[in-house]
Amino acid sequence: MNNQSIQALKAELESAQKRNEMAIQAANLGTWDWNIATGEVLFSELWTQMLGYEHDEIASSVAGWADMLHPDDAEHTDQILQANLDGKTSYYLNEHRLKTKSGDWLWVQARGCVIEHDAEGKPLKHTGTMLDIHDQKMRELNLLSRKDLLEQEIEIRTHELKDSEEKLSSILQLAPEGILTTSSDGIIQLFNEGAQKLFGYKDSEVIGQHLNILIDNTVSDRHDQYLKSFGEGDRNKIHMALRNDVYGRRKDGSLFIAKVSISKVQIKDDIIF
Repeated sequence: MNNQSIQALKAELESAQKRNEMAIQAANLGTWDWNIATGEVLFSELWTQMLGYEHDEIASSVAGWADMLHPDDAEHTDQILQANLDGKTSYYLNEHRLKTKSGDWLWVQARGCVIEHDAEGKPLKHTGTMLDIHDQKMRELNLLSRKDLLEQEIEIRTHELKDSEEKLSSILQLAPEGILTTSSDGIIQLFNEGAQKLFGYKDSEVIGQHLNILIDNTVSDRHDQYLKSFGEGDRNKIHMALRNDVYGRRKDGSLFIAKVSISKVQIKDDIIF
């Protein structure tokens, strides 16, 4: 290769290097070049400026960089970096915090790789870039914080609702009046202690059974029709007047006059009496 060709190649390499430097600067990337054997690290001016330092204020060593690393990020960062040095990953990519000159913590994204090995395959040089992601990271953390608060609020409300349901269930169970609930087709769902005393059944004997087992056979059909008409009536009507003409039937078959008050609750498409 003659001298003219060498000069042309040199000019081309210098031009390519210049383009790379301009691209890196345009992307607002700081760079480092780490000599693993000596521990020396060359930081670019933009790298140091991100942290608020003048270029000569930061020690050019991996130990100096480690001193700026947030203690909570040190172990994780070391694991990721070591994996790259050991050849387990093709590149090093990590998000961590570095201490700025003002004492604040700056979130950055570091990306790098081993660019030179010795004859035995041990890494000699590691180079990479650093990007300021602090604002983006803070937005992410704020969103996570709000999500955590929302989940905590939901958990609190769920416990409150559960407590409220348990209290209501206790009140219904302990009420001296006979209280029961049925589905829209008359299947018994709740049968409180007052009802158990009144009818002589245990709740396990009637839950899942049709309401007619508690009503005189001679009026059960009429009662079913009345309940159906009430359910299909005005959606806003949730209560009907007291009725004195329903005969209840105890477990032993004896009848008694039952004063009945029926209410309905609409939950989506389901009606509960």
